[in-house]
Order: sequence, then C-alpha cells, then structure tokens
Amino acid sequence: MGSSIKGNNMILKLDVKETLGLNKLLPKKGGMLSMLTIKSLQEKIAFTEDEIKQSGIIENNNHGSTSITWTNNIEKDIEITESEKKILNDEIKSLDDQGEITIDMLDLIQKINKL
Repeated sequence: MGSSIKGNNMILKLDVKETLGLNKLLPKKGGMLSMLTIKSLQEKIAFTEDEIKQSGIIENNNHGSTSITWTNNIEKDIEITESEKKILNDEIKSLDDQGEITIDMLDLIQKINKL
C-alpha cells in the first residue's frame, strides 16, 4: 500500500481502516471552496455497494454506541488532487500543532505525507 501519480493527481492506496480514518481526518468546517473540495473527496472515499459486500463491512449498534467491522481488508485507490492534498496537509498540520494526532491516525498521516 502506498501512493502513485496519475496525471497531475496522486493515487492513495488505502485499506478499509484507513479509508474510514480519512473521513474522520477531514475538516468539519471551512470556507465554501474548501468545503466543496472536501465534499468531492468524501464522495471519492465512500464505499460502493460492491466494496461493502467484498469487505464484509457491517455497522454494529450497541446501546447507543456504533462501531464498524469488516471481514476482508480490501484496498481502495483514491485519486487525490492538489487542492485535496493541501486541505489534508493543512488539517494534519493543525492537528499536529494542537497535539491532537493519535496513534490510530499515524499510518494514514504518513501515507498522506508521502504524496
């Protein structure tokens, strides 16, 4: 798993956990242009019905707590534009500056930093 380049865009290879983590890493607020870019990225990382079936993704609800499990850790190629990369890098820098990076985020962040 890693990254490659397609035209001017980069390809980020992510497994199920990293794909779910990327969605959590995205900023929740921003300017209109940033939010449109984030929405586009969210659409790219959303699992298709086929990917859900292939990976065996299940949403579990236990007494108000929700978790997601999967049985097959498939990889997904996400095409990242320069503007999407900038948003991700800015969010990573912000989290780093605030000391908010967790061990669960580290592998994903390192992949993004290699783009």
